[in-house]
Amino acid sequence: MNKKNTLVIKGNVTSSFIQQDASNSTQNGNFNFDYDAAERLFKSIEKLLPTEEFGKEFGSAKKEVHDLVEEGIVLTKTKTAPEKIKTILVNLKDIAKNVSCGIISSGIYAGISKLL
Repeated sequence: MNKKNTLVIKGNVTSSFIQQDASNSTQNGNFNFDYDAAERLFKSIEKLLPTEEFGKEFGSAKKEVHDLVEEGIVLTKTKTAPEKIKTILVNLKDIAKNVSCGIISSGIYAGISKLL
């Protein structure tokens, strides 16, 4: 039987393996997570939290951002749970994407995009 597999990816893919036509098999990979870069990003966002501009851009999402950033800082300092840190980054990126257009949210979105 001749199988035809088609894979369409729109956008960037990093830290991924693609395995085809290999029934009952597994793949393992070691991916290095840049804890230091993530911590720098979290700390830079933390510095922006008390500013008036941040409050104007993020409004009611400010507390959620604060909580995510604090959790991210704790996790990056212990250098554990990279998947949880990535989830926090994705959540922050989504929040930044959905707030009113502004220089702070655009910068956060771009910074997170570089890490993921």
